[in-house]
Amino acid sequence: MAMGLLDLESQGRSRGSQVDHGPNMDRHRHSQGKNLLEDYFIPNSVDSNVDFRGQYRMQPHLFNKVMHDVCNYDAYFFKKCDAVGVLGLLPEQKLTTVIRMLAIGAFPPVD
Repeated sequence: MAMGLLDLESQGRSRGSQVDHGPNMDRHRHSQGKNLLEDYFIPNSVDSNVDFRGQYRMQPHLFNKVMHDVCNYDAYFFKKCDAVGVLGLLPEQKLTTVIRMLAIGAFPPVD
């Protein structure tokens, strides 16, 4: 009886890779990162400084300074390979996500 209850409890949780599930979906992270760089972060980008300021509420040079300081503080923001050897997100992608999460309040409450 106890084993049956444990089996029922564990059915709702995912514990890593499972035999019945298909492979991970390719979310095209690299092309999205390239598009982000082309739109905002390279010289002669598609969008102007006004568009950047409207999107991020700061000038590009301030964003770059914040990104530089954050990358020097925390190694999480560096681009590195995961356990499978796939390159991760660009620092600009990670910091953009953090800024958006802070702007909309999408972070767990601190107890």
